[in-house]
Amino acid sequence: MNAMSDNVFEQLRRSRRNLMAVSIILSFASYAGLSINTINLLGNEFTISNPNAIQIALWVLWAYSLWQFWGYSNEIERGVFLKYRTFLEKNVRREIDKKTSAEYDIYETYRTHWIANERANVSGFLERGKEIKIEGWAFHSCKARAVISLCLHTSKFSDYILPFLVASSPVIVLLLNQI
Repeated sequence: MNAMSDNVFEQLRRSRRNLMAVSIILSFASYAGLSINTINLLGNEFTISNPNAIQIALWVLWAYSLWQFWGYSNEIERGVFLKYRTFLEKNVRREIDKKTSAEYDIYETYRTHWIANERANVSGFLERGKEIKIEGWAFHSCKARAVISLCLHTSKFSDYILPFLVASSPVIVLLLNQI
C-alpha cells in the first residue's frame, strides 16, 4: 500500500472509533437522562444554564462522526458488497447443483431471484438449455447464509457494519424514550 491509502485507512479507523464512542456516550446520556450543570476545566468551573445544549452538541458530533465514517468507508470498502456477492453466488451454485448435474451458466441476477441455464451441446455449439430459477425461500436462505458467512468469516462485519449498528443505538434510545 502507498502512503495515501495508509493515511485513508488510519482516518477510517479514527472515524470508526469516534463514531462508536460518540454513539455509546449519546445512547447512555439519552437513556439515563444525564444532564451536566457544571464543567471543571483546569481548575475553572463553568456553569451550564441550558443542559440541553450538551445533548444538542452530542447529536451534532454524532452526525458529523457518522458522515465522516460513511465517507471514509465508501472511499475504501466497496469490497463488502463484492464479498457478499461472492458468498451469495457460492450458495446459489449449491442450490443449482441440487437441481441439475449438467454444466450451467448464471446469466441473470435480480434482487429476488437468479436465473441459470444448462449448457446444451448441440452439434458442437453451446446453446442455452433448460432454465433453472432460484427464487423464494431457497434464494432467501442463500442470501441469509451469505450474510452469516460475511459476518463470521471476514473482518468486514466488525470493520464496516458494526459501527453503523452501534451508531443506530442513539436513535433507537431516542425513539424508545418517546414511547
